[in-house]
Amino acid sequence: MKPYVAGAMAAAAVVLTALAGWALFGPPFSADAPRPAASDATAAPAAERIAGHGRALAGDARGMRYVGTEPSLARPGQGYQVTFSTADPQLARAAGDAANAARQAAWQRRFCDGELQAEMAAQGVAVVTGRVVDGQGRTQYVADCVAGGAPQQVGPGGPLL
Repeated sequence: MKPYVAGAMAAAAVVLTALAGWALFGPPFSADAPRPAASDATAAPAAERIAGHGRALAGDARGMRYVGTEPSLARPGQGYQVTFSTADPQLARAAGDAANAARQAAWQRRFCDGELQAEMAAQGVAVVTGRVVDGQGRTQYVADCVAGGAPQQVGPGGPLL
């Protein structure tokens, strides 16, 4: 077989593979593709409202500080992570598994309250995570709030599945 025939066959195989991928998964670039969160008209209000919820929680808690809110899912406006920090040893450490489970459950109830659930439903947000870090930025505990879901039950090792 001549080299140019083999090259032409290889090129044809690549083109056919690309067409098959396009037919199965759609075009690689689309005018309808979602824009980044900063330019999405619905993402900014949702992010700001969730950030306001985080600021209010931090204002109510002794020793806790609101750090920021950032998108956490690929689709803009679908998920956010709210970060808090604490230097208070009572908030940052628990003596044992039972104390840690109680602390985690209390944070889950406090973070994923009815106000946040209502805001998520109004803004079309799927999940919001509330993360508390210590002074070195290490995660101490986390609460996941899922739209339309009941708050998670929490046990000694984390969420009970």
